[in-house]
Amino acid sequence: LHDALPISQTGARSFGRRAEHALADAGGALEMLVEAEARRPDGEAMEGDALLADAALACLQLQHAIESLLRRAERVTEARLAQPEQPLRDGDPRVDEDQQMLRELHELVSEGVSATRASLVHSEPPDLDDARAREIKINRLESQARRVLHEADRTPQRIAQHLHVLQVVDAYEVVGNQLYRLTEAMGQRHG
Repeated sequence: LHDALPISQTGARSFGRRAEHALADAGGALEMLVEAEARRPDGEAMEGDALLADAALACLQLQHAIESLLRRAERVTEARLAQPEQPLRDGDPRVDEDQQMLRELHELVSEGVSATRASLVHSEPPDLDDARAREIKINRLESQARRVLHEADRTPQRIAQHLHVLQVVDAYEVVGNQLYRLTEAMGQRHG
């Protein structure tokens, strides 16, 4: 997740390769856990195994959402490079607004990941109210990003650039949704 923001803002592909390797490793481990639970005979399940399997599946879905976020961030870079016209540059207020929105989304999702990690490390129930508040903020930012397409400054260049940013915003929103589902699954485990 850490590498998604610099990819979408700078296009530095080295961040993407590093993140892809880490996600592949995590995905493999999560898939093994989910598959092992699915193959377990019904009579051998221990108390809490189903909740643990639900949490592992939620982690796997979160991992897939982060992979999608990275792919979309990389596509934004490719689209910027392929633009026939001079792209909008940093310092342009509209670009700065897009970058600020991406930073806010990244911070919210990063806070959620950190809170989830802390809950797991300390074997404490997650704070569902905080998770819900983050999810609401993420949804508000995603809605705000969609409204920008209806602004007065609707040049083809601006619309094209914002559509690319909107794809990354949408991917962050999906990551936020999956993170919230994981938090709910963890909350059930502690409940």
